[in-house]
Order: sequence, then C-alpha cells, then structure tokens
Amino acid sequence: MARAHEDYGIDAPTVVRNLAAIGVVLLIVGGTTTILLHFQRIHPSPLTRILSINGLATGITWLVMASWMIASSKWLKHKVARALLDARAWRGDEAVLDVGCGHGLVAVNAAKRVPRGKVTGVDIWQERDLGGNSPQAIRANAEAAGVADRLIVDTGDARALPYADGSFDVVASMTAIHNIPDRAGRAAAIGEVWRVTRPGGQILMFDIRHARNYAAQLRAVGAVDVRMTGSILLWGPVGWRFSATKPFSTASTRVHARSPRRSPSSASIGRRPACSTTQRSTRTEQVSPRRRARALRSRHPARAGCRRGRARSRLSGSCTRSARTRAHRSSEDRPRSHRSSPCPTAPTC
Repeated sequence: MARAHEDYGIDAPTVVRNLAAIGVVLLIVGGTTTILLHFQRIHPSPLTRILSINGLATGITWLVMASWMIASSKWLKHKVARALLDARAWRGDEAVLDVGCGHGLVAVNAAKRVPRGKVTGVDIWQERDLGGNSPQAIRANAEAAGVADRLIVDTGDARALPYADGSFDVVASMTAIHNIPDRAGRAAAIGEVWRVTRPGGQILMFDIRHARNYAAQLRAVGAVDVRMTGSILLWGPVGWRFSATKPFSTASTRVHARSPRRSPSSASIGRRPACSTTQRSTRTEQVSPRRRARALRSRHPARAGCRRGRARSRLSGSCTRSARTRAHRSSEDRPRSHRSSPCPTAPTC
C-alpha cells in the first residue's frame, strides 16, 4: 500500500482565492477590451484605454501575487521551517511545543528530530488562517511521516496555554501569533511562550510583521542568545526568524545597566569642593609676587623692617653699605616684575 503524502495546506486561503478571482476578472476585461479596440469593434475612449492597459497590468499583478502565496505555502515555507529547527542542536529527547501548529509543519519535522522525545501541537483550528485546519489534518501528516507515536494534539489559545510553567524544552511557532489581531493579545501569547519554557530551554519562532517585537519582549524579560535572521519574503509581508534561550537564572544573567549619576543633594549645592594636595600646590605656585612678599614679611619681621625703612636707613645707618650693595645686585638678577622690592635676600640686614 502506497504511503500517504503529507499535505500542509494553503495559508490564508481566502486571500489567495480573492487575489486569483480578481486577477482573472481584470485579465479577461483588459484582454477583451484590447482585442475589441484592435479590430475597431468599439470606439476608442479614455475608459476603454484604461481598461485595456491598466486592466491587463493589474490582472497580471494580482495573479502573480496569488501564485506567489501558493508557492510559499506549498514549497517555500518548508525551507523556512527546516531552517528554523536547524537553529537548535538537538539531543533527541526534548519535550517540544508547537504553538499554532496548523497542519503540523513544524511539529512533524520536530518529531523527526526527537526519537526519544514528545511533541505537542496546540491550535484553535481556524480555517480562515489555514485551509482545512483541523486536528485530523495534523494527525494524518504525522501518520504519513511515521511519527504519530510521539505527537500529542491539543486545543488551546496561545494567549492562555493549558500547560504548567516550564513544561517544554523547546517552544516553536511559525506564522501563527500574527493572526492575533491586537497588540496586547500578541504580547500575552509571547508571555505564555516564555512561561511554559523550561530554564535552559529554547524558543524558535518565525512570523511576519511583528517578529522583531516578539524578540524585544523576550529580551526584556531576560532571554539570552537572541539571534534574529531576516528579512524573509514569504507570502507577501516580510518576516523574520529568531531563536532565544531562557536562562537557568534570569536574575544572574541580566545585564546590569550603568548606575545613574547621583544628583547633587541640597547640602552639597553651593559648597566648594575640597582641593587635593596637588591642587593646593598648584594654587600656591600661582600666588602673585605682591602676595608672596606680604607673606614673607609676616614670617620675617627683620626683613620687613628693612624694606619699610629703606628711606630711614640712609639717616640712621641701620643697613650697612654692603647689605645695600647685595640688595642692588640681587634685584638686578631677579626678573623685572620683582625689581620693585629693594630688600636683600640675605638674612642679615
């Protein structure tokens, strides 16, 4: 008996059907108008020219888009799913959860990699997201792939997963969470993915539109080794693939931010900072000559008396001629800014 073929369905079947239908109609209208104009069966007008040119171009574009979505569902998403699972070094005994499993593309391929493990697929089975979406479809694909004995199929919402904390070594999801319409709901789903992942476990995701937001949310709660791959054009919107690891101890693996600068307290506002020894010595060297002279007079009164009594010394003879001669010579040797001080540098006066 021939083995059944795996069928993973057409994603967004309503969108594909509408694109194809509208494209065919526009192609027929544009082609018919062009033929009638060519054989002069209708009178040329702005409307007929628009239908002839734009109808053909738009119809072909819409048909190409429908064909691209079919190709993405039938062939290209298989390549993305394999690359998603290849991001992990598998042991073969992991407990795996596929959130929004659909027909089981990720779940069945993960089951092939865990011969001693278990894979659980959970979904709410909406057919508008995936044609023929049902628990029977994923079970049929598991039977066709020969992994039915290690696959469990559940019904549940990604925003409230029916599993205990830390139940799975690997939590995967592919093009499912973006179907939740509101941002709060998508954030809740990512929070549930984080909750059911065991410490040391890994999260593998591919999604369109919002994948970078998911990765940022996981980083915020402590995920490490977050690796983003993209942009990946699949179906139409650009998507990203990423992996993240839940650490064994979230608190110990968080990167501590730089401590903020301390704001000045009310007691320190207006207070002059204390000077270091180097600053004091620098300030001492910068004292003006006049201030240095006053300090010298306060320390050596005898010299100060000699300075004050230069005129008096001529009458009383308190300073000898030799002292005056030494003072004159020393003043000539000193810089010009110091020549105004007639006092000798010798200790005798």
